[in-house]
Amino acid sequence: HFSHWKLTMTTLLLAIVPVALLNRPVVTTAWGKYGHEIIGNIAYRRLSPKSKNTVDSILGVDEVVTSSIGGAAEDPKPDPLHDETPLAAIANWADKVRFTSEYHWTFQLHFVDVKDGDIDGGCPCTEPAVENFQYLLTGGENEVDDPPHYCVMRSASSCWVNYERDCKGDFCAIGAITNYTERLRKYSSMSTSKHDLLRGSKSSSAGLYTKEALMFLTHFVGDIHQPLHSSRGTDRGGNAIHVDFKDYHLYGGHHGLHIPRKDQWNLHAVWDDGIINRAISLMYNSSENAFEASVREVVTNAEVSGLIDDWLRCADGLAVECPLAWAEESLDDALRWAYSNENGIEITDGANITDAYFNTRLHVVRNRLAAAGVRLANAIEIVLGEKIVVPESRSSQYIVW
Repeated sequence: HFSHWKLTMTTLLLAIVPVALLNRPVVTTAWGKYGHEIIGNIAYRRLSPKSKNTVDSILGVDEVVTSSIGGAAEDPKPDPLHDETPLAAIANWADKVRFTSEYHWTFQLHFVDVKDGDIDGGCPCTEPAVENFQYLLTGGENEVDDPPHYCVMRSASSCWVNYERDCKGDFCAIGAITNYTERLRKYSSMSTSKHDLLRGSKSSSAGLYTKEALMFLTHFVGDIHQPLHSSRGTDRGGNAIHVDFKDYHLYGGHHGLHIPRKDQWNLHAVWDDGIINRAISLMYNSSENAFEASVREVVTNAEVSGLIDDWLRCADGLAVECPLAWAEESLDDALRWAYSNENGIEITDGANITDAYFNTRLHVVRNRLAAAGVRLANAIEIVLGEKIVVPESRSSQYIVW
């Protein structure tokens, strides 16, 4: 599936950016700041000592990610509400640099648009409440001019992620994860002295490429676990579905209720950071650490229940089938939880996102953040840990973007 791209950056900018601008608004940031940092923290703390040392060396733990790559510096000031590991510190870099001329071409690497317009029956929301499904079968008690669109059973849907159809030229989050994992493996293995070569030295192109690869990989693994980053292309992953949503922010150390104009919220933004921010403010006393602890508890419970074995069954960033499986999971969650309201009815433009929707979707957000952190750690461990596992078919390939 992977080709050796020989396009120049100029060609990419001319050919790709206009399409990206037409297909997606540029304000999309999967999981928002906090979500990506939580994923980075979980991943870093699961790494072996060897891999932690290598990650520290690649990133330069005493340095700020500066304009030496992409012109977007990270804020060196610590967040008093948040403990930050090296991976968390760079987890949002890819979102920042995509607004620069040098990296604007990476826009489409943040998501997978399922071409639902090409699928017979499209991609309707799935698995409604039983009583609503029965109501639909019987036609209901009263005829209405504009009946609600009830969700369908997942088994009745033909909507799946198709790599050849949805990731043309490998140019989506799935291809990006595989590509930058391979780059991380390739460039990190070029060094005989990681302490010198991989500390982000401006004089070392291999060091810069390794650093860039790790920063992109950290972010894109998070992106692909956000349900609406692997979802319907016709509504741009929920960006075209405007909704009413009560967003709670922290203002000056106090809780505040911010009800924005209707056109300020769309369904995608609710899942990017609306649910997380609201949970942090209302349920965790505006402490990201407390919310992160609840996500870590999900990981602990998964270790006890054996769910973590399912997460790790395919957690190799070098093998395209693994990020493809993660994208498929996200699509399932998007159709079941994001596009469906709490009553099993399709969310349409102008819908109200209720407290019940928030309360019944928060566990999905926690689970996806937890799975992303666990899988990111495994993907990094495979290429930087004691044993480097390289699938034969991918032994020396990477895409020239």
